[in-house]
Amino acid sequence: MLPDSAEAVLSVFGFSRSLYVFDEKKAYHWWDEIYLQRERDIETAKTEL
Repeated sequence: MLPDSAEAVLSVFGFSRSLYVFDEKKAYHWWDEIYLQRERDIETAKTEL
């Protein structure tokens, strides 16, 4: 719980625990979600045509 809190505070300064953790589930950034959402939107637009 403490590392999660520290990451939340330090992420403002660009810190990412994924650089120091071997767990692949944690190696995920907020911009990855934006990228995936954009891909989903593009695929949805293709199917609507």
